[in-house]
Amino acid sequence: MTMVESREVLPASQSDWVRAKKKVKIESGIELAYVEWGDLSAPPVILIHGYTDNSRAFSLIAPYLKGRRFIAIELRGHGDSEKVKRDINLLSFAADLSEFMDTLSIERADLVGHSMGSMTAALFAALYGHRVNKVVLIATALQPGPTVADWLVETIENQTYPLDVNSEFLEEWTWNPHPIDPVFMKYLKQEASQVPYETWHGCLVAFRVTNWSMAAQNIKAPVFVMWGDKDQFFNAADQEDVKKVLPHAKHKAYVDYGHSVTWEIPEAAAKDIMGFLESGA
Repeated sequence: MTMVESREVLPASQSDWVRAKKKVKIESGIELAYVEWGDLSAPPVILIHGYTDNSRAFSLIAPYLKGRRFIAIELRGHGDSEKVKRDINLLSFAADLSEFMDTLSIERADLVGHSMGSMTAALFAALYGHRVNKVVLIATALQPGPTVADWLVETIENQTYPLDVNSEFLEEWTWNPHPIDPVFMKYLKQEASQVPYETWHGCLVAFRVTNWSMAAQNIKAPVFVMWGDKDQFFNAADQEDVKKVLPHAKHKAYVDYGHSVTWEIPEAAAKDIMGFLESGA
């Protein structure tokens, strides 16, 4: 990372992203990796990646996120965080996040979560509401529908691990309706191919048994829900379900964009995220 003045840190490039990672051991003894940038003296924003992703998932949007301290965490079993063999689920992710904040002496933060990370953020906001200011949920759902879950079960159980980086499955898994930075995608696929079976399987089981609709009534923080209408995993019906449990949240649909609007239109997505976080809502 490059230091600018005393407290400003520029986001790492794609080639330097892994070297920019820091690691901490939380109270439970698990080691978690993270990347941070921005004004380190400003209020923190914690970014939580999706299923089998890591902190790099926010690297395309990072240059457009400014004026705050941004911390992209890597959940247990993902990225360069500890490759645990069990307890790879949303409740464990939320508990880890609380301990992670303790370790970094962060009392409260804004949360930005993508896909599985959005479900983690929602549960955290429900369980640890006193530690949350605002929440942004990108490509979220209360629970993956049976079509998606059944496809994942059948596919995951029939793969050889580590995955072939050129496999048809990874091509499908990382598909987007619009072209994505090819350098980013190269690293993303390489890193996804190294995710262990225990992480793929553990998260999938968690999806099948976790529905955060009841927990949503405990979310008191302002919420912004971002969704692309070409999302291949979470559809319009899923968004209606989210609206029912978060009736006071702000919702925005991105026409002709998919599951990862922060990859497809990072500058526009960052503008919307920061507009919400900095607003008086």
